[in-house]
Amino acid sequence: MALHLSSHILDDRVIIQVGGEIDVATSPELDEYLKLVMNQSRPNLVLDFSRVTLLCASGLTTLLMAQREARLLGGSLLVVAAQGIVARVFRITGLDEGFGLRPTVAEALAVSVPAGTGELRS
Repeated sequence: MALHLSSHILDDRVIIQVGGEIDVATSPELDEYLKLVMNQSRPNLVLDFSRVTLLCASGLTTLLMAQREARLLGGSLLVVAAQGIVARVFRITGLDEGFGLRPTVAEALAVSVPAGTGELRS
């Protein structure tokens, strides 16, 4: 299944809509897209997973590496609207808190990220 990616800027964050399956075949595409956005824009990313239907280990690795890069750049990476099996993957791995999992983009935008720290504050 193809991966669908698009983005727009809202406030001081880049909202990235992700759709489809994130697996070993599509993780490199997601990785390249996230790097491109971080290099061309701001490192404060909100990934909207409302249309993601599958997330495997390679996808989690891609997200962890992107989050690390965003933090090194003084930004953050949050995941929102993960549902069903995708939300379960985050909960089972304990990464729901690490990615600041929120139910909506609006709630993610309410989370402040102090400049240069990459740490989240509600």
